[in-house]
Amino acid sequence: MTKRQKQAEVAAADDWLDLAYCSGFNSHVETEAKPGVLPVGQNSPQLVKHGLFTEQLSGTAFTCPRATNRRTWVYRLSPSVRQGGYEAATGASRLSADFSVVDPQPRRWSPLPLASVGDTVDFVDGLQTICGAGDPQLKDGVAIHMYACNAHMRDRAFCNADGELLVVPQLGALHVTTELGRLHVGVGEIFVVPRNLRFSVSPAAPDEYAACRGYVLEVFAGRGFVLPELGPLGANGLAEPRDFLAPTAWFEDRACPGGFTVTTKFAGKLFDTKCDHSPYGAPHTPLGTNPWHLLTSSTQRLAGPRSSPSSGPNANASPSASLPRRPPARPPALHRRCQTWWRGTVTTRRTNTTWRASTR
Repeated sequence: MTKRQKQAEVAAADDWLDLAYCSGFNSHVETEAKPGVLPVGQNSPQLVKHGLFTEQLSGTAFTCPRATNRRTWVYRLSPSVRQGGYEAATGASRLSADFSVVDPQPRRWSPLPLASVGDTVDFVDGLQTICGAGDPQLKDGVAIHMYACNAHMRDRAFCNADGELLVVPQLGALHVTTELGRLHVGVGEIFVVPRNLRFSVSPAAPDEYAACRGYVLEVFAGRGFVLPELGPLGANGLAEPRDFLAPTAWFEDRACPGGFTVTTKFAGKLFDTKCDHSPYGAPHTPLGTNPWHLLTSSTQRLAGPRSSPSSGPNANASPSASLPRRPPARPPALHRRCQTWWRGTVTTRRTNTTWRASTR
């Protein structure tokens, strides 16, 4: 590596530390990488400055009521449909959407083994499905995955058509690049990526083989993650919408002569398509539902969608909670539930970690 390349990498690393964010969960914001490009008083202008293309990413049905309608309107350097055809991804995938096996035995897993030094494993190749229920094709249910990676996703992006993802780093901070901006996510924080949004995840550490590991919760229903009702805790309990941060607009105008690979998950299977440019070319977002980033400094909670309308208003398919080291309220050590309980440790002071991996 030349001296100029090293200086460029150092400058890029410092740039990740100065990211700006917009505050609010499920809020509508406008952001632009270059001032003065967003049109004023127009919903869909016929001519956009700099020859940008207009594109909408729908998170719900197009005709949903205003209260539940989720969409993102962007101005792009190139339309996202400018790509090749899909082909089944090469290589062995450890992702699955088949949850037909029923096993009531309690299970406990040791942490996933880290990738060996010299082996390059990126975020997508390091994903492994642990358990789940439901079916992504029916848009009902959840899946729980874990990841262990040590390499950057260079000229590669991931897109999940099955559901919304909530990623919890357990080891190693992450740099997340999306079509709508960039996020720096450390241990003790989470990030949520809406369905069908392209993104890349890379270790934040400058080391060539920086080990990262964590958990991924996936919900299949179109409603995605929402904040739970407050209930007896009152107006100031649980997670506040302002605690969630969305990225500001960022883009790169970069040609990829060797091809940029977009790996998409459909019904638990991976498919690849290639384009001749970077997909991160959306410099302006007047409004939309963005990926979120949450710093868990106190007890925080997200609720997944109801599994069906008949489940009742208090039945969520995937309630997700994050507790600090000294939570204000501790769940009982032993209790029985009507739901399946899955818990993962992010940080702990316990030393008895000689767990053996359970067979599935």
